[in-house]
Amino acid sequence: MSDNRLWIFLTIIFSTTLCLLATLEFVVMVNDARLKVDWKYIEYLEIVEVVFALLGFFCGMVATVRFYRDNSRLQLRMGNVQKKFETLVADIFKDWQLTDAESEIAMLLIKGFSIAEISGIRETSEGTVKNQCSAVYRKAGVNSKQQLVSNVLDVLIGEKS
Repeated sequence: MSDNRLWIFLTIIFSTTLCLLATLEFVVMVNDARLKVDWKYIEYLEIVEVVFALLGFFCGMVATVRFYRDNSRLQLRMGNVQKKFETLVADIFKDWQLTDAESEIAMLLIKGFSIAEISGIRETSEGTVKNQCSAVYRKAGVNSKQQLVSNVLDVLIGEKS
């Protein structure tokens, strides 16, 4: 991924400089009677302000475009990681000989859903979900949701088979 810090830094520098120049112009114009500044210098100052405004805008746009491009790449990568994770976990479930319903229950348990939430998602009774959870735990060789998650992670990182 690209490093956007330089573009953000430049945007801040140009924007801050623009603010300082605009403040300087304001002070000069308010005190014009005392300072007797030639109008050409104020025109030059305004031109420099426009240049800094354009540079700040350009750098900000570059930073924004790069941010969205990098974000799109990361989302694509995360989608791929999620698919790979689900495939690996499905293989673990096959090794444990889980049924399709038990696999769905196990995945929902791993994602952190409660019995009541799983019951609502699957549109089944909590008793059915509890029975399926018991079957999942038995086939996985665990006694709780935490142990199930730990067991899956252990298999994924190669500490258990």
